[in-house]
Amino acid sequence: MYFRCGLICPPNYNPADFFVHSLATIPGKEEESHGKITVLCDIFETTISKSLHHYTEDSDLLMPEKKSPYKANWLQQFLAVLWRCSITILRAPQALRVQVMQTIVRYFQIQIIFFRELILSGRIDFYVIKQIHDYLGFLQKTIAN
Repeated sequence: MYFRCGLICPPNYNPADFFVHSLATIPGKEEESHGKITVLCDIFETTISKSLHHYTEDSDLLMPEKKSPYKANWLQQFLAVLWRCSITILRAPQALRVQVMQTIVRYFQIQIIFFRELILSGRIDFYVIKQIHDYLGFLQKTIAN
């Protein structure tokens, strides 16, 4: 298309920059730029547009059907993960017991801290919440290590 208009990309020049520059409106040369753009659009409509229209009528080459890259749908994937988790629990039931106990202990620690601060200060304000948050972060780090 560009060859038909007499626009040839110079050697050692980025073709993308050349095409963008040829379609850009140059300040001070607006009339000339608009004329060049109009000619390019007309040539596109007469040649390329008709061939693209032909392809879209005859086949779906330009708009392929969207298909999921996964072989299983979300329900099958969820059930597979659930199955693997249940097998892991059956293989190591002691690990599940430890995790449940850690959760229960952490719950009671939070309740004790919260009510201790409520009793000592008489109200819950930003400082108390910040202390609880810091303590929970400390607990998380110690349990993780």
